[in-house]
Amino acid sequence: MHSPPDFKSLMLLLTTALGYAFIVERILETLGGILDRWVLKKTDSAATVTRAEDQLIAVKKEAEQRLRSEQDEKAAEVLAALQKASGSRKVSLKNEFDRLKNEGANPDRTELPEETQPNLVVVEPALPPDRRKTLKTFWFQIIGTLTGIILCSYSRFGIFGPIGLFGPLPPVVDWMFTGILIGSGSQPVHFLIRFITQRKIVEMKVSAEKSVRPAEEIHVKAPAVHIAAFPFFTPLSIPYRGGVDPEKLENAHLRPANPDLIVIHHTAMHSDSTFADVVRVIQHRGWLTGYHCVVLKDGSIHPFCRWDRYGNHAKGYNRRSLGLAFNGNFETDPAQPYANAGGILGITRPTEEQLHAGAAVTALWCLLYEIPPDFGSTVLQHSQLAQKACPGSQFPSDAFHRLVETYLRNWKASDQARRELDVFRTKPYIYV
Repeated sequence: MHSPPDFKSLMLLLTTALGYAFIVERILETLGGILDRWVLKKTDSAATVTRAEDQLIAVKKEAEQRLRSEQDEKAAEVLAALQKASGSRKVSLKNEFDRLKNEGANPDRTELPEETQPNLVVVEPALPPDRRKTLKTFWFQIIGTLTGIILCSYSRFGIFGPIGLFGPLPPVVDWMFTGILIGSGSQPVHFLIRFITQRKIVEMKVSAEKSVRPAEEIHVKAPAVHIAAFPFFTPLSIPYRGGVDPEKLENAHLRPANPDLIVIHHTAMHSDSTFADVVRVIQHRGWLTGYHCVVLKDGSIHPFCRWDRYGNHAKGYNRRSLGLAFNGNFETDPAQPYANAGGILGITRPTEEQLHAGAAVTALWCLLYEIPPDFGSTVLQHSQLAQKACPGSQFPSDAFHRLVETYLRNWKASDQARRELDVFRTKPYIYV
């Protein structure tokens, strides 16, 4: 009778599969870069681009008109104050826009305001479907699957047979199934690792509870946080290629040195808004960039500003800090301006996926830049640096801190994580 492998052997199989999945992803990324640069770029249809641009311009104009109509009173107050301060009778909107843009270039004078109105939920404008991108995605899935099957067949590597998930399997069938899994990317393998380790943690917890004497139970009970022995994220599962438009920051927002401070924010926007919405709201102010990373409520990680450049997120601390923003509004006190009272801006507390993703990014930054995880000193909430509610009274600080410490502890103890960190350090746009 076939006996399943022990936990260590099983994790070795899965981490090997994860390594193969990374190889497939790198191959597809390289191929995609070649296609985008040399093939698809040359065959772009000017008419399609023009139509898309026209639609975007129309949407932006409509949004700008709506914003102006909703904030006429505030705009009038701002302009009146400028007129009084300058002694000029006429202050144009263009001059005010130029002032804001110049402030964006000054790291000591800028940070993002928490001024998202409850009735303003920005949405992604609809664009005509791109048939070429659809075909590209389809064929890349086929190529990824075939590459995975070839890798597994060549190396005679399979995981379903040893696991015994489907009973005894012929080696060829096992290689094919494993290749299909690997060809789908690293996320399915991460899911398997998470599923198996969580079951292992539950078994260990039950076993420990049975072995604890009643007199000792008081010492083991503590506030629980969902933490797996092998975290949900590994260093290389955090996507980073320089953020949004890294080329635009090549000669701008230069840091004097690598960062030594991490500032935690919420975007104060509706939790259902997209990363594109966050970028659009920030760039509407005339700024090149904002936060260094944004985490959506589904746990997806979206780098924004280049990490070797400063952003616009914490007045007086931009040059030396990295800004991590959880998308949403976690301040529910009606006395606070622009609060998410009654959940009018979506969820009032970060999701578990969001907390794990943010903790993984924070742990990665601590390791990349040798920032000690000293909460309240080197890892701070925005409210500790300014008279702000950010990231909100409902942000679970203690749970977030425990998650950061767990990722740091587990990654430092994992050979696989240390290898991934070494690879991550070779990426561009990391260090000054």
